[in-house]
Amino acid sequence: MGKKFELLMKINTSIEKGEIPNLDDIFHADYLYLKDNKLVNRDEHLEFMRKEFTRKITVINPQFLYEDKDIMTYSYHIKVRENSYRVIQVQMWKDGKIWREMSNAVEI
Repeated sequence: MGKKFELLMKINTSIEKGEIPNLDDIFHADYLYLKDNKLVNRDEHLEFMRKEFTRKITVINPQFLYEDKDIMTYSYHIKVRENSYRVIQVQMWKDGKIWREMSNAVEI
C-alpha cells in the first residue's frame, strides 16, 4: 500500500470522526477536480469536504489500486443519504500535494 493512500485514509478517518484536519497541506494551490461534468477549484472542493463529509457521506471499503511518485488511484463505495455508489478516484500529485483529481461514481 502506498504512502499517499495511507495519508488519505488517515484524513478520511479524521473527517468521519467529525475532526477536520488541515486540508490545505494536502491540496496544491493550483488544484482542480474534474467532478462529473464540471471543474471544481481548490476552495470549492475544500468547502465541500468540510461540509458534506462530516454529515452526509460515508466512505466504505476503500481499496488501494496504484501509486507512484506522480499518480495515485483507489476505489471505494459511498453511501449518500439512501443511495450507494462505487467510486474510482484518480489523483495526480505535484510538489507532494494533490494537483489534479478526477472521479467516477456509479450507482450500485
